[in-house]
Amino acid sequence: MQPLVVRNAANEVVSITFLRPSNMHQHYRPHDTPMFNAIAPVNMRHIKYGLSMPNNGITGPTSFLSTPQEAIRHYHSVMDMRARHKISTFSDLVVTVYHSAAVDERMLDYIGGLLAPKMAIKEYPTAHGATTNSGHGVSFCDRPEIAKAAARNKVRQLFHAEDVFDKNGNTIPHPLREAHAITNRMWKYRDQNPEALICIEHASTIEAVEFVKADPSGRTVMTVTPQHAFCTCNDFNRSWANHLKCMPIVKTEENRQAVVDFATSGDPRVIMGDDTAGHLKATKERPFDECASGCWLPHSSAIYARVFLDAGAMDERFTKFMSLNGPAWWGLTPPSHDDLLTIRAETMHDIPDPTPVPEHNDVIVPLGWTTDPDRLKIGYAV
Repeated sequence: MQPLVVRNAANEVVSITFLRPSNMHQHYRPHDTPMFNAIAPVNMRHIKYGLSMPNNGITGPTSFLSTPQEAIRHYHSVMDMRARHKISTFSDLVVTVYHSAAVDERMLDYIGGLLAPKMAIKEYPTAHGATTNSGHGVSFCDRPEIAKAAARNKVRQLFHAEDVFDKNGNTIPHPLREAHAITNRMWKYRDQNPEALICIEHASTIEAVEFVKADPSGRTVMTVTPQHAFCTCNDFNRSWANHLKCMPIVKTEENRQAVVDFATSGDPRVIMGDDTAGHLKATKERPFDECASGCWLPHSSAIYARVFLDAGAMDERFTKFMSLNGPAWWGLTPPSHDDLLTIRAETMHDIPDPTPVPEHNDVIVPLGWTTDPDRLKIGYAV
């Protein structure tokens, strides 16, 4: 289905209407907390399906979902919030379990047999400090029996594919971590487990794109965030650089273009997943090396739209990426023809105001928002 694009007399885009999107990479924060209460309704408001990652806390080993039972409790917390806020357009949530040593074959048999909710396993970097709540798990590559059980049960395996250290124990610079993981681990892993259902989360490099393209079966896919499709490392010179800090960090223009070319190609192996991860302003506006990692993206559909407009791909390719590819890979019912979302370009900014968290006397600042003229410009004029 083609998006409906309305333009004014100056040929500026006024609105875009398209099949309701699904966001297959989100963070919700622990239930019954002020952050959850602020974030969860926003995460659900405009989408059909969401996928909640297991590191839903801020820091600490107890702040992630380590068992299916914990994931199911989280699922019900989100769905209860949906009911309280009467968000009828949100259909369902996919939940994930953190891949730690506690994950065994029996757990994967259980997950694979679930009818609802759909559930996946997520691998994080094994080093502490690599991203929020990293360092508490193990690699699928080191557990062949788990890899086989996941494939046998058709449990989808989600990878934060970054290596912090090389084989000699040397620290790998942030811009090279994803490429190192793809080149040195992921190709071998897939060769050894050809039936594995693999998603490279928040792919940001040429190496990740080529890895996904090389599997014609459709079992290997990737999610793409708006920040990796729209921004580059040059944007770390902007006044809102701290709010752009995420892991993996945004890369060079060459890498950004490779990601955009694949995302806007119409290929079913590229999925919308914005990695929206709200942090209080107090934790983001610190020295860059000390600030929290994660972008707050209630405006991600607008940024994606700008990417597709700039690429000349505001057609069925936009609908596939935003609304169809994710549900298809996850085996979910696609949106009906009359389940639509309209986004409007009423200003040249298209960035919502910060989300208040009154219990903390603080706010969550969206990516690119600022009161000075350096604000991120998403405007649709083409």
